Amino acid sequence: MPSDTTWTRLEPRTRDADLRDGLRAAVHDPLWLLGRQWQTGEFVGEDAGSLVDARLSLDVERMARGRPGGPDASVPDTVFSDGDAEPPLETLVERQRVRPDGADDTDRNVRLAAEAGAHFQRLLGPVVAAEATEYPESAHLSAETGDEGDESDDSDGSDEADEADDSGESDETPSETKRYLSVVGDRALDGDALYDAYDFADYAAFETAMRGDSPPPAPESFDPDAADDDTLRDYWDAVESYREWYESRYSEPEPGADGGSWDDDRQEYEYAVSTGSESDETVLTADEYEGGRLDWHAFDVDHEASLEPDDWTGPATERVERSLVPAPTAFEGMPAERWWEFEDDGVDLSAVEAAPEDLSRLLLLEFALVYGNDWFTIPVDLPVGSLSSVASFELETTFGETIDADDAIVTDEDATTGWNMYSMGLDATGDERGLFLAPTLVESVESETVESVELARDESANVAWAVETTLEGRVGQARDRDEEVAGGEDATPVATSEDAEVAYQLATDVPDNWFPLLPRRRSLGDVSLELGRLLTDDGPPAEPLGDVLAGDLSVPDEEVSRTGKTVDRRYALTRWTDGSTHLWGGRETSVGGGGTASGLAFDELVDPRTGDESAPVGDPTPFPDAEPVPPTARIELTDAQFETPGGARENLDAETVTLTNVGDDSLDVSGWSVADAAGTAYRVADGTTLGGGASLTLHTGSGPDTDTDRYWGRSQAVWNDAGDTVHVFDDGGALVLARTVPERPEDVTGDPLALAAVVADPTGTGADPTEEYVVFENASGGPLDVSGWRVEDAAGHSYRFPAGTELAADASIRLYSGVGADDTGECYWGRGSAVWNNSGDTVSVFDAAGALVLRHSY
Repeated sequence: MPSDTTWTRLEPRTRDADLRDGLRAAVHDPLWLLGRQWQTGEFVGEDAGSLVDARLSLDVERMARGRPGGPDASVPDTVFSDGDAEPPLETLVERQRVRPDGADDTDRNVRLAAEAGAHFQRLLGPVVAAEATEYPESAHLSAETGDEGDESDDSDGSDEADEADDSGESDETPSETKRYLSVVGDRALDGDALYDAYDFADYAAFETAMRGDSPPPAPESFDPDAADDDTLRDYWDAVESYREWYESRYSEPEPGADGGSWDDDRQEYEYAVSTGSESDETVLTADEYEGGRLDWHAFDVDHEASLEPDDWTGPATERVERSLVPAPTAFEGMPAERWWEFEDDGVDLSAVEAAPEDLSRLLLLEFALVYGNDWFTIPVDLPVGSLSSVASFELETTFGETIDADDAIVTDEDATTGWNMYSMGLDATGDERGLFLAPTLVESVESETVESVELARDESANVAWAVETTLEGRVGQARDRDEEVAGGEDATPVATSEDAEVAYQLATDVPDNWFPLLPRRRSLGDVSLELGRLLTDDGPPAEPLGDVLAGDLSVPDEEVSRTGKTVDRRYALTRWTDGSTHLWGGRETSVGGGGTASGLAFDELVDPRTGDESAPVGDPTPFPDAEPVPPTARIELTDAQFETPGGARENLDAETVTLTNVGDDSLDVSGWSVADAAGTAYRVADGTTLGGGASLTLHTGSGPDTDTDRYWGRSQAVWNDAGDTVHVFDDGGALVLARTVPERPEDVTGDPLALAAVVADPTGTGADPTEEYVVFENASGGPLDVSGWRVEDAAGHSYRFPAGTELAADASIRLYSGVGADDTGECYWGRGSAVWNNSGDTVSVFDAAGALVLRHSY
């Protein structure tokens, strides 16, 4: 017999889009409100009780072993104990070797060696109070320590710089290492050398050596032969304390396992942890950890792996029983339980706008307004470093009812198709599930980056690069490699004659800290980028100087995307739960800043003008603002400082233009004049001569004139901050030089493509490229295929339209700088930062063959 069953639930609900009046529940008549509560059944006892007790049984598997490099790596395991003896997991995964291999290690940190030597003196002080000068020379950190193999001693590490050092004609400012050693020098002990010298197995070996013919370095005031046994024993205790301190100074992997967790090719960490034992063993792997913060969600269950050796088993599974009182779940903004209770205005649920199709918002409001008081919280304390799963869960109500909570995993059903939260990945049977509470850090103190490498693609040169931007110096300082290699010699073009208008250049130079990543096909569809070298015509190719690019790097092609990748190395310090302090050196990988431009090009025709017999002045202005300077002219604009702090009448002495005689002969500039675009002019005083290579700086403000500095004497700024043109006329009024700063190329417009709009970085911060875009229109009159066409800014950042990109007649396409999915009329560059400068930039478009189609400066 058919039966129709219906449910009706009376709830406060409104069809009005504004929920404010309904949620306000204004009370005009308390008696009427009590009647409504009676009418809605709020005073009626239901056949359901409140929860008063919960009994929970948990199976807890403690962490057993940890293995750097994953389950298949052949490196020593870390065996975890029940206490807090082991450092936090981030330390175990990230740590790398910091201490040198010995006192003869040419890359060791001399500042750390001096600090260690000072600590040796402090420990030995109660036995032998001696100054560093009383120790033999072998124990000193001499000023010559930094000379051998120290790449940081010379700005470019070139042979010429070494020869200059030998001849005594080095730079006036020495390197950071030499400056440090010149101050410390023989005043400090070499802690690394002392650690090596006092390497004895026990006191007997130490005593034999100290009273033998070749004792380790000791103060001159200490005579081992005359010392009694107690004094010598105290000496040995101080040596043992020093060696223990030296070995525990940094948290490091075992010797021979340097960087065992770090995958040089993929530039990320890989680590495996096991819990439980035998049949209950669970292996968790973190194979894509990039550094920073490690937690349970970085791990996945490896159902096939095992870390247990044949003769070892991990800790047995523990059964933990808990009896707890459930507490109603509370959250900020939760509606009060009674209608007449006053609520705060911390959360305004009526302000949540939800259309009928906004299911997620509607569900959130439904939970908050109707079902929020149906949930309970049961806190459970779990041991750190364990994988816990629920064995049974019983609830008891006020009516004495006992309710068994069902397992979410149903027998004979595929567990991988179900929904679960805060649980590891399940296999089909649902085994090895649970909550992994990893022994990870809450916070740590990190140093500044001491080494940084950028992996990026150069679309213009069709090469990927590994660029060492920062290196750690031998006194712990961060060396700016871009600054160190700047100003190196450019490749010299070859001119067929002195009157040649162009010269041939085989290849342009790339800085010494740029290393190519060359593609190599390993198999069909598998391409790797291997670290290469650039050949030079004056010596061996430059080599990487840091740790990140050490060895034979072979990066999978997919690891270097269009946005690139940055690898930073730094030090971290933390205090663990047992009060111990851990200091380690590790790496962290982050998304890069987009593509790069090396300027690498081959077979070029360039300007043949030279400033001396060997080096060219430089490439001519690619888009000149006036007639090119004749080859016989000597004057060049070498610097311009238009934008100065303050207003138009402040810091006028800092607003300058610098003119340089780039020829060999002297140049008489008496009566010459310098003028801006508005015609405001300054006349050079009579008798002014510039020698070969000499410069003259013209200041807008007032001051005493010298041979190298002249002052205009004006009371307000001359040059426009946004850009201006520097004109130089000789004493006859002829134009000698016209240079616009910043240089703007000539616009190129017309068929087949036109620039319709530029919306540059609306936020003005450069960090959010989502709303930055340019719009191009098809001006050809017919369909236009722009597949492979390249868009560039003035800095060389480039984007290529993907294959199949076609514009109908009069159609437009919008190119966003951020990340998104390409669609009809929209493309996404995929960058993590803005491209187009708010203060002005140049938009250039090249077709698939490389021909310039469009250029516009704004």
